[in-house]
Amino acid sequence: LHLLDELRGEGHDVYKRICGCLCFSYPLVSRTGAWRGAILEKVEPPIDLMLLHGTRDKLCPREELAKVRFSTRTHFHEVAAGDHSLLGTTTPFKRRNASQEDVDDEMLRDIANWLQGV
Repeated sequence: LHLLDELRGEGHDVYKRICGCLCFSYPLVSRTGAWRGAILEKVEPPIDLMLLHGTRDKLCPREELAKVRFSTRTHFHEVAAGDHSLLGTTTPFKRRNASQEDVDDEMLRDIANWLQGV
């Protein structure tokens, strides 16, 4: 995201060819508690965003994500019981009769579908 922002600000030709940005566990809240959503709000069409995050990710809590005013098409993939590394706990997996590999496969399918639309 920071590179995108730099390229846009400097008017690089390569910026005009970028159509999507995939963010794995974007740290929306820094470890010191600072909010880092402004850079997400700067991403403009035609660049689409895809954000992948876990429901237990303390650096990207849902309530903070809801505050971001996205100005471009944004797709979200939420890993149930996933942490900042997108790793889940075994209890929710057992309830769904799923493994981490199943969750990763689901995430990859969603990424592939998103990429086809970008």
